[in-house]
Amino acid sequence: MRFATESSYTLRMYFAEPNNHQVGQRVFDVSVGERKLLRDFDVAKEVAGHNRMVVKEFKGVTAADALQLSFEASKGKPVLCGLEVVEE
Repeated sequence: MRFATESSYTLRMYFAEPNNHQVGQRVFDVSVGERKLLRDFDVAKEVAGHNRMVVKEFKGVTAADALQLSFEASKGKPVLCGLEVVEE
């Protein structure tokens, strides 16, 4: 995502387990730039079931001209179902 000026943002990340994975089958970290937002995040563990949604909100995320999200899996493949970016 590109931004015109440096500002602070609230990020809302929407996650669900679409493949009926069990706890521990999909575990990953989420970072924005150099800042790690989620560590060892397990969607199935968070939502306690299949096709349930969880929203993780992060305030005060800064971006100069771009917002770079990265996902690093320790097990399975990361999944993100939606992203909302709101200027503060």
